[in-house]
Amino acid sequence: MRMTILVAGLLALLTLAIGCGQGGQLAPPTPSAEGELAREQVIEHALASLSRDPEIHVDRSTTKATRMTESEADELIRQKGGPEGRRPSPEPDRPVWLVEFKGECIDFRGFGLPTLRPRQVGTYFLIVSLDGRLTSGTCVPD
Repeated sequence: MRMTILVAGLLALLTLAIGCGQGGQLAPPTPSAEGELAREQVIEHALASLSRDPEIHVDRSTTKATRMTESEADELIRQKGGPEGRRPSPEPDRPVWLVEFKGECIDFRGFGLPTLRPRQVGTYFLIVSLDGRLTSGTCVPD
């Protein structure tokens, strides 16, 4: 069941990405002169990207973003119950933002068709590159 919900969360994020325009995502906000987004920009961009899907409901008050390497983000997600089978990053030491927030994990059945089953509250984890690209995400039920 847990893996089904994790896969469903990824399907929801992929479905969202496909419907968000060029490159499958909302255009990220303008980064600083160093080419990086500020914490607040990362959080707003991640929430705006997810809010395009009316089935995804999040608690904005629980949102936080932490800078770390991609391998550290993967390990933290695994420690909190996330998927074990994610393909390793080709750049594990690449700095990223890990955005976390509470919300309802939605479950899709079939081949990406949005047949909803009961929702469970959980934590969304999104890995966002420093320039604002959403590179991966999952929702881990509580």
